[in-house]
Amino acid sequence: MCNCKNVKIGSYDNQVELNRHASQITSDGKTVVCIDACLADEIKMLWNNGIETNGCCCVHNTRVPYIGVYTDDDALNKMDKMGYVSQYNPHEYVGCGGVTYYPLEMSNELRNE
Repeated sequence: MCNCKNVKIGSYDNQVELNRHASQITSDGKTVVCIDACLADEIKMLWNNGIETNGCCCVHNTRVPYIGVYTDDDALNKMDKMGYVSQYNPHEYVGCGGVTYYPLEMSNELRNE
């Protein structure tokens, strides 16, 4: 899935800018967000299905990649129906407003184990 080579965590190498949906434009008026290139199409697909994300990272082949989704029953049901598998995230806490998922390719592999 991720073709990152020699990309350090925290760098903006291998990222693309995506236009945010109107509902995602922040109070500072930013209309674009930077996404790891290997996750960009998947994030756009989620947005087009009405699922708002709150972060994602391919982690450049160094750790487990993730996609964060705002806690919304409709969105979480859609994620389940689409085949996504949620993952434990020690940084999630009560009231944080999100659930962390594996990207779809990895979710498919996990479901087939």
